[in-house]
Amino acid sequence: MAQALRHLDFLIPIAVLLVYLLVPILIAWGWIRWLKEKKPRNVAASFSYASFALATLSLLYAVYVIGFAHLTAGSAADAPSWEGLCISAIATILAFAGLWRTNPLRWHATLCSLAMLFLWSTTMLE
Repeated sequence: MAQALRHLDFLIPIAVLLVYLLVPILIAWGWIRWLKEKKPRNVAASFSYASFALATLSLLYAVYVIGFAHLTAGSAADAPSWEGLCISAIATILAFAGLWRTNPLRWHATLCSLAMLFLWSTTMLE
């Protein structure tokens, strides 16, 4: 099984690059969309908003960890990443809870939280 997964190792840098490029765009687009659209007042929308806010926090924490690693001449893997993993895991759970009703951040929250969960989990495996 491990040998079969080694053939897919080339996909990890590609996926990480996509996360680095697409997540900031999706987060900026999501906040703009949330500000412009009528905000539904239901439980699913609240879950999606909380998930999106946590995914944004997870992204900001990742930027902080990378910046701190560059300033201290360390690597990003040396910094604690359990916090980012936990934040993005909670965001993912909330995103799935917010999927059942239409709201402006439903898909943004789901994609961003899953992407950040992937980013933190690959960081933990390095």
